[in-house]
Amino acid sequence: MASRKAKPPGTKEPNTALRELFQGVIPSCPLALVVQEAARREGWVSDWAREAQKFQKATAGKKSGEHRRFLTEMRQSFLRYARMYLNPEHRRMPYANKSFRALRKIYNNFLDRDANDPDAVIAAMHSALSPADRKSLRRASDDTLLKDLKAIRRSHDIRRSSKG
Repeated sequence: MASRKAKPPGTKEPNTALRELFQGVIPSCPLALVVQEAARREGWVSDWAREAQKFQKATAGKKSGEHRRFLTEMRQSFLRYARMYLNPEHRRMPYANKSFRALRKIYNNFLDRDANDPDAVIAAMHSALSPADRKSLRRASDDTLLKDLKAIRRSHDIRRSSKG
């Protein structure tokens, strides 16, 4: 199989030839439109279309990032609120298996509720969520919830006490 460098001199890549052919051309005649359509079918993308795609991808990426941040904040809000319902022993040792299971149970209980809940805090949190968001919050792994719990404790400057 021949390498890419073994092309005869003067031979251009098809995409390069098409790019040069349409550089700065405004398709005013039917022939130019037909040639451009054929080129598009073969995979040629105009520079202006490439720029538009780049802009759309950047916008979609920013929107996706904002939504992920929103879900993280909501997950942490549910965890903070669930933590308030833990008994003091579980709050003192939040990373113990028994404590974490109790926290997860309360967290899931809060997610089972809806925007019509008598608890105003739960109702307010649910009113900001879509069904897909609730599903995503429910699927959060134990590792993710532990990471969020650590972030919550850091944000409140809670440190483990040393014995001695």
